[in-house]
Amino acid sequence: MNLELLRDRLEAMAALPGMRGCALVDGATGMVWLSAGDAEQLPLAEAATDYWRLCQRQEAFAGLGRVRAQIVIHEHARVTLVRCGEGLLLVTLSHE
Repeated sequence: MNLELLRDRLEAMAALPGMRGCALVDGATGMVWLSAGDAEQLPLAEAATDYWRLCQRQEAFAGLGRVRAQIVIHEHARVTLVRCGEGLLLVTLSHE
């Protein structure tokens, strides 16, 4: 994995209009590997993986298949989680 290339891509994504930050996160642990943009993104990205793990734990969702993406819209921002390779999530924080 080319970490320099990933870092460049995250920084480019974080610089897009409406984006506040983004992070590449371990889906199982919530550990942030790389991030760019707003400093508040780090703890938020780690916590957002709980949404992801909730769907994996709850049998009620099993019939829907594996989760591929989640979008959670809060009053002040949108959190988007997308599968990004095996075991990794791309977590973005953006304006709605």
